Amino acid sequence: MGRAGREMTSQKRIAGWAGLTMVPLGLVHPLLTSHLDRPNSWLPTLNDSTEQTAQWLSDNRAQALTQALTCNLSVLALIIFATGISDLMYSAVRTRILVRTLVPTAVTIAAIWVMANAVWSVAALAGTRGYPETAPFMRFAVDLTVTGFYATCPFMAWFAVSLSAGIRETGALPAWAAKLGQLLVPVEIAGTALPLIGSGPLAPFSALSCLPHLLFISWIVAISINLVRGAR
Repeated sequence: MGRAGREMTSQKRIAGWAGLTMVPLGLVHPLLTSHLDRPNSWLPTLNDSTEQTAQWLSDNRAQALTQALTCNLSVLALIIFATGISDLMYSAVRTRILVRTLVPTAVTIAAIWVMANAVWSVAALAGTRGYPETAPFMRFAVDLTVTGFYATCPFMAWFAVSLSAGIRETGALPAWAAKLGQLLVPVEIAGTALPLIGSGPLAPFSALSCLPHLLFISWIVAISINLVRGAR
């Protein structure tokens, strides 16, 4: 194997492992705050009253802050994955501008998540020294976090469009990865409307409402497994 081949293998390995790290980082989220008395929710939802939301944050402050940290690390992994996969496609053929939006889209997703997690952290810190504890403020912060969380959906949809197009154009990955990406697009677009649902099983932050994000991560993981195997 020549130098170019070794570099491509290394790129596949780095991108693949970056994508795979999104699994343990993503699992921290439900494992920390899944409770038997909340079978359909890992976090406060719009179904909860302002007082219930504030109480949940007060009772689960450490878990909420840990969630914010692991979520930020997961989007860092997404950026590394997107950068590695983009390099593989650039080395294959001259790619279109559609494919070249892959990394900027990943960065945009990361920026939104980091800002949403910053607001979430402030809500979790309410009641500690230097942070006023008022139930309406905590609820407002959670509502802002909800908005940010689902604001990533159209960008995840575009990420799927961009990567799927790159796969079809370059053949850098198996065709099934592009087909799954195409199926993912309408799910992500639908996820954009979830903040409009105020109650019920699809209320924001319920387990079912997290499906667009979970499917997105699962798709990345499936691609990452293929990359790691191909780098052996």
